Amino acid sequence: MNITIIIPTKNRSLFITRQLKYYSESGFSGHIFIGDSSDTHEYQYNKKSIEKYSNSLNIMHFYDKSFSAERMMSHLCTYVKTDYLSALMDDDIILTKSLYECICYLNNNPDYSAVHGKSFLMEVDACSNQPYGSSASLIEVDEMAVSEGKSSESRIADFFIKVRNVNMSVVRTDIGIASFKEVCKLSNYYASNIFGELIQATVVISMGKIKELDCYYLIRQVHHDQLFSKLDFYDWITGSEWRNSYDHLISIINRGLMNDESQDNVNCLYKAEDILKQYMSKIMLNGLDYNNHKKHKFSTKVKEYLKQINIVRVFIDYYRLVKSERTFHQIVSGDNNSSSEDLITYRKIVLDD
Repeated sequence: MNITIIIPTKNRSLFITRQLKYYSESGFSGHIFIGDSSDTHEYQYNKKSIEKYSNSLNIMHFYDKSFSAERMMSHLCTYVKTDYLSALMDDDIILTKSLYECICYLNNNPDYSAVHGKSFLMEVDACSNQPYGSSASLIEVDEMAVSEGKSSESRIADFFIKVRNVNMSVVRTDIGIASFKEVCKLSNYYASNIFGELIQATVVISMGKIKELDCYYLIRQVHHDQLFSKLDFYDWITGSEWRNSYDHLISIINRGLMNDESQDNVNCLYKAEDILKQYMSKIMLNGLDYNNHKKHKFSTKVKEYLKQINIVRVFIDYYRLVKSERTFHQIVSGDNNSSSEDLITYRKIVLDD
C-alpha cells in the first residue's frame, strides 16, 4: 500500500499495542512510523510490541524524549518514501480498507491535496482513558474538513468559517512535509494548541481540494486526558509567543491566497488579516465563556456526585452497555460500506482485551 502512517506517542504503550494489533489483523500493508517520546519503561514496552508485530507490519521506531508531537511528526515525514501519508494520534485509528479508497481517489484526482472518509467518536466505558473496556460507544460526527472550492481563496475562507480536522486525512507526501515544516516554526506550546492545526490545515487546503468519501475512515477515542481538554484559554491568549504565532498564521494564509494568479500582495494580506480576525473573534468569545463556566456548571457537579454512588454506577454502566451495542449494530447492520468489517474488527479488539 502506497502510504505511510506517522504516529507520535508519549507514555501510552497500551494504545500503541492496540493500534498495531488492529493493523496486523486488518491486513495493513503500508508503512507505520512510530515517533516515541516516552519514558524509558514505556519505550521498552513499545519496543517489545513492535518486535511482536514486525513480521506482519512494516514498522519504523524512532526514539527521542525531547521531541514534541508536532516536531516528531515533522521529523518522521523526512523518512517517508511513499506518495501519501497520514498523521494519526496514538489513541485513534484509521480503518485499513478506507485507506485503499483514499489512495485510489488521489491517484485519479490530481487537483485534490487530501482525502478522508466518515469519522466516529468512540467512548470506552465511562469516558475512560484506557484502550480497552467492557463497552465501546460510537457516534458519527462531522469531524473532518471538506473543501472543494475552485480557488485557494474560497477554500481557505470556507475552512475558517467552519474549522475541522485536516491532519488525519490522507495527504500527498510533499504537501504533508511542507505543512509540518511550517508548524515547527512555532513554539512547542502553540504548535500543540490551536495554531499548529490551523497552519497545517491552511497549507494543505491552499495547495488543493479536500474530499470526503462515503466510507468509514477515522475513529477517535474521547477521554479526559486529551490535550485540548486541559487547555487554559486565558493562558493561551496571554502567552509570550501568541503574537508571533498569530503573525505566522497570517503569513501562511497570505501565501495561500497568493496561489490564485489574479491576487496581488496588498489585497491578499488584507484578506488574510480579515479572515483570521473573524475567526479569532469567534473562538475568543467561545473560549473565554468555556473557561468561565466549565468548572462551575451545576448539572456537571450533580452527575459526578451521582456516579460515585455504587447502585447508580451499576445502572449507568448497564445503560451505557445496552445503548452502545444498539448504536453499533445500527451503524453496521444492512450497510454496504466496505469498511464495516474493519469497524467490527477494531471494536472487537477494544472489547476483548
